[in-house]
Amino acid sequence: MRVRRFGPSLLTAAALALVGCGGDSTVEGSSYSFEVPDGWSQGSDEEVETIAPLADTIAQGESVDGFATNINVIATGQVPADIDLEAEVLAGAEALADDPEVFGLPPGTVVETVSDFEETELGGETALEYAFETDTGDQVLLQRQITAISPDGLAFTVTASAVEDTTDRDAAFDQAVSSWEWE
Repeated sequence: MRVRRFGPSLLTAAALALVGCGGDSTVEGSSYSFEVPDGWSQGSDEEVETIAPLADTIAQGESVDGFATNINVIATGQVPADIDLEAEVLAGAEALADDPEVFGLPPGTVVETVSDFEETELGGETALEYAFETDTGDQVLLQRQITAISPDGLAFTVTASAVEDTTDRDAAFDQAVSSWEWE
């Protein structure tokens, strides 16, 4: 039996969006929506194209050291109904750590997982969340990521990235995730 791996592809798009880059509005994605975190703004179509071209949507917070703290959503397409989400996300995280350049990150980038992988929910669907750091040599990005499969069988990866204390990023990420709705 041939096993198809989707984890690395789920993370590939999110990794590529990492180097890019309130409250009263809603981000409308391809088949989901979430509230823009308090004090943040929704990225325009132009900003999405420029900052994170593979992202479906982006919400931006404060810019620190030239990097816009952000939450980006990557829709990676249809996955098999019997996909093992945990196995795929773990395989993707391992691939990202083993060879970040394959994911479009600069040469010499080091990616390190800094938390356990935890089962959670995104809009009522089972999801897997973890935290990692990406050291590009110029900056260390502190990141949290949730991957879930929508009711329609599409894979989505939601990543929050910041270059400093994660308290504000975590509050914004939690607000966006808790308001998530599938459409």
